Amino acid sequence: MNRLLIIEDDKLLGTIYLKKFSAADINVRIARAGKDGLEQVTAYRPHALLLDLMLPDMSGIEVLQKLRSEAATRELPVLVFTNAFLPGAIQQARDAGATGVITKSDCSITQLVEKMSAALAVSDYRPPDAPSESATPVAAPEVDLRKMLREQAGPLQSALAQFLLIPSDTSRLIGVSQATHAVAGNAAAAGEHTLSWMASALEALEYDLVQKPKNRNPSSTNTVANAVRLLQAWLEGATPIPQRRPGDCRILAVDDDPIIGQVVTTALARAQLRCATMQDPVAALEALRADPFDLVLLDIEMPGMDGMTLCRELRAIPHHANTPVVFVTAVGEFERRQQAGLSGGNDLLAKPFLPMELGVKALTWLLKSAPTAR
Repeated sequence: MNRLLIIEDDKLLGTIYLKKFSAADINVRIARAGKDGLEQVTAYRPHALLLDLMLPDMSGIEVLQKLRSEAATRELPVLVFTNAFLPGAIQQARDAGATGVITKSDCSITQLVEKMSAALAVSDYRPPDAPSESATPVAAPEVDLRKMLREQAGPLQSALAQFLLIPSDTSRLIGVSQATHAVAGNAAAAGEHTLSWMASALEALEYDLVQKPKNRNPSSTNTVANAVRLLQAWLEGATPIPQRRPGDCRILAVDDDPIIGQVVTTALARAQLRCATMQDPVAALEALRADPFDLVLLDIEMPGMDGMTLCRELRAIPHHANTPVVFVTAVGEFERRQQAGLSGGNDLLAKPFLPMELGVKALTWLLKSAPTAR
């Protein structure tokens, strides 16, 4: 029987993996951290490894680099499980010698078992014989995936409450990120791909904000808080989880600066979203009258017609009466605009912004709003 070691810090997710892989006649052990995983590679001598990149003590990249530096594990098949919205981490994993990279939001637990089984079937790697007791399968308890998902709402809510008390505290932001990471993984295992996709995008933003603290401001805090609240509403059943991906939704961004328009397009593409851009607000209003869009991003200060006026005009168009509108404004103006009201808009985004902040903001409104009728 093939032996599989899984390095995954989420206890519930590890339990699911244990059950599903055991059912496929693969003997499994779980390590909760990177250092423990490296020790178990030596003791357990697995035929393959499933490695999460986000671990509490050392990164999955560091674990992979250590494995590839040792002759005994240089050819060990390692499938890396990571976030689709962290392209840098995906490339790092490949460069470090990952056999394959699997993105959580795009892979169900059944598909994961199939991919690992396929990797084992073609592998020539043969570890030294493990102690005989290691070949005894470990019984996995029954798991209610839906119940498990619902239970993620509490830790997420608690982490957000702590973060909002002191948004500048990196440790509190990391706490929100860890709770979001758990939601993303558990949702993927439960087959809730929209939930996993949203959580994965939010986790990527939180990762960027941890790595780039100078980009933290009231705007980014607002974006994180609203996205977490949407996840909570889904987990608690207050709002149905939409069974769609908004990659084909129509987004219009209006900004008189063509460079900002390109930045917006690139940022939304990172979140797998497409966007049309226009520089002339008067022409944009005609486009809005002619066609429905699912989300509108408006600069506030524009020649000919400012964003507030354009928003009021589009609200008079029947098919845009309820279309989400996000104003994009300078970071110094964010709080003043927030206090003064949105003049028909739904939200604010301060520039300059991180690409994933715009992506998460757009996803939040696209997924919490009913699709525009075609």
